[in-house]
Amino acid sequence: MGKNIELMIVGAQKSGTTSLMEYMSQHPSISMSTITEFGYFIHDDQYKKPDTEIFDMYFEKDHLKPNSILCAKSAATLMSHVALERMYEHNPDMQLVVLLRNPVERAYSLFWYNKRLGHESSDDFSDLIRREELNYRNEIDAINRSYLDGGKYIEYLKDIYSIFPQNQVHIYQFEEFKSNPEKVCKELFTTLNLDITEDIELETTKNHNRGGVVKYPIITKIINSSITQKFTKLIPYKLRKKLDRTIRSSNIKDEKYPEMTSKDREYLRSYFNTYNEKLENQIGINVKNWK
Repeated sequence: MGKNIELMIVGAQKSGTTSLMEYMSQHPSISMSTITEFGYFIHDDQYKKPDTEIFDMYFEKDHLKPNSILCAKSAATLMSHVALERMYEHNPDMQLVVLLRNPVERAYSLFWYNKRLGHESSDDFSDLIRREELNYRNEIDAINRSYLDGGKYIEYLKDIYSIFPQNQVHIYQFEEFKSNPEKVCKELFTTLNLDITEDIELETTKNHNRGGVVKYPIITKIINSSITQKFTKLIPYKLRKKLDRTIRSSNIKDEKYPEMTSKDREYLRSYFNTYNEKLENQIGINVKNWK
C-alpha cells in the first residue's frame, strides 16, 4: 500500500468496535477506512491483489484527510493467526486495539446480529451453543458464527502477543468504553502522537452497528439470494456495501431482542469461567463484572 496502516481495531465482534471506529474517525488527522470491515488481511482473495487496488477500494481518495494517518477495523482479525502475521509484515509498528465484552452477552448479541444479516438460519440459540462446532461451514463461517469460540479471549491475546510487542496492544473492556468513549479515544490519539490539545469535540452518543430484530425476514432473504448477489456484483464494491448497510439497517425493528433464558446464561457462564479466570490471572483483565 502507498501508506502503512498505523492502527487496527481487531475485535472482538459485537464489542463496540464499529462505534470506536466511527468516533476515532472524527479526529482531523485520522483517515479511517470508508468500508467498515477492512478485509485485506483476512481474505486470501483480497490479499493476493495489488496493494494499490486494495488501497483505493478501502480508502476513498475524496475522504483522505491531508497529512493524516491510516486506521482501519476488522473485528474478525482477533481470531485469525494468518491475518495477524500479515498485519505484522505490513507494519511491525502497527498499534492494535482490542475491545472485550462479557463473552456471555457477546455470544447472544452475535446471534441476533447474524439473524439480522441472514447469516444464521437457526432460531434455536440453545441448540447452537451446545453443538457449535458441528454448524461451521468453513473457516470464515467459523469466525462469523463463533458464539463460543469468539469468547475465548485468552487464546487470541496470547496469539497476538506471540507476534506483536505487548506495548503495541491496547485492551479495553466494553463497559469501560461504553461509559467513557471519549476517554478511550483520546488515549488512543495520544498513543498515535496526535494532537488532543485543540478543541476536538467527539460525537459519541450514537450507537453504531446496533443489534435488533429484523422487521421483514423476506427482505433479508432477497438480499442474500444468489440472484441478488450475482446482480449486485455489477455495482462498484464501495457503493454495494453502502447500499447493503442502508437497507439492512432500515429493516430493524425499534425494539430490543428477547432476553436470554436463565438456563442458557448459566450454561455460558460455566463454559467461559475457565477462560475468564485465565484472562484475569495471565493478562490482568478484571472480569469480576462478568461473573
